[in-house]
Formats: sequence, structure tokens, C-alpha cells
Amino acid sequence: MPGGGGQGSTYSRSTTWTVPEPGRIVAGGGHLHGGGKSIVLSEPDCGDREVFTSRPLYGLESHPFYHVNPALHEPGPINMTGFTSQAGIPVTKGQRLALRVPIIAAPGVDIDPSQMDIHVYFYDKVGTDRIEPTKKYFINMGSVGQPRDGNWRAAYCIYDMENTLVEQLRVKYDLAVAQKKIIKAGLPRLLAERLAIGR
Repeated sequence: MPGGGGQGSTYSRSTTWTVPEPGRIVAGGGHLHGGGKSIVLSEPDCGDREVFTSRPLYGLESHPFYHVNPALHEPGPINMTGFTSQAGIPVTKGQRLALRVPIIAAPGVDIDPSQMDIHVYFYDKVGTDRIEPTKKYFINMGSVGQPRDGNWRAAYCIYDMENTLVEQLRVKYDLAVAQKKIIKAGLPRLLAERLAIGR
């Protein structure tokens, strides 16, 4: 990491990602380790226009987050900001998005660009139900990671209390990567294989 800057100096790492299909960004958030100042998502083909910035909240030395066992590898943030958008931010196929991480320019603090990823999840709305205040409901979307209904996509729902609506959603994720991580962790291969069939 380059040094020699004055107090408060920062150094940035960045990476770009190409949108594979048209859609809308409806939510976003970030994950930083110690030394990170923010995560900025921008559109480099539109004058580097900022889409959103996720900012960390670091705690005091006495915060319980920094005194758990096993010990954390470094004092990271205790929270990160995010955003949601009901209308969504439109993106087109082939559009580039850039991720930039300014970090404190201090010895030993760095970010490997190969570890910087933009994780994007495309969801499909599979059902919407209106909740009637005089009735009782039991809504079971199944496990997020293993819904076990023959559909490999992650399952979840959103309850809109203001409009008394329940939206059932399915989200595609990188199935191959998830399977490799299960096998690499030494878990039974069956657990990786069953992801693909949703059972």
C-alpha cells in the first residue's frame, strides 16, 4: 500500500461488474473489514454517477462486539448502512457498475481486489396475498437456503404492514459456488448435490 500521506489520508481499491440482464436495483448494502471507510457503487459510463454509498459504524473499544470469543481477526464495523427502493433503480444489460472502497492508508491495512465482489440477486415474485385483519394466517416460505419444494432458488417473503400484503419471492444465487463451499468445508457431498434439486 502506498504511504507517506498526511493524517486522514485514504487509498482506494475498485472493481467493475457488467450487468448480465436488465432489471432494477431494489436494495443494497455493504460489508467492510477494519480500515474501510465506505463502499461506493457508481455508474462509470454515466460520469461515475453515484448509485449509493454504504457507510460503516465502528464502535468504541469497550463495545461488546470487540470482546467476543473466538476473537475477531480485526476490529471491523458493528453495522453498515444500506438502502431499499420500492420503485427500483433501472439497469440495462451490458451496463457497467463500479465498486470503490476508500480505506485508511495505514501499514497493514489493504484490500485484495480479487476479493471485491458485487453480489446481485434477481428475484421473481411468485405470489401476493392480502391479509384480512379478522383472520389468522400461517405462512411458511420454507428455508431461505433449502426450501425443499423442488425449486432450488432461495425462498422468502415480505410482509407489507401498511398495505397488509404478503409477497412471496424467489431469488437465484450462484449455485455452483455454494456447492463448492459446502464440499470445501468437509461436509457430506449430498448436502451440495441436493441444492440443485431443491430437496
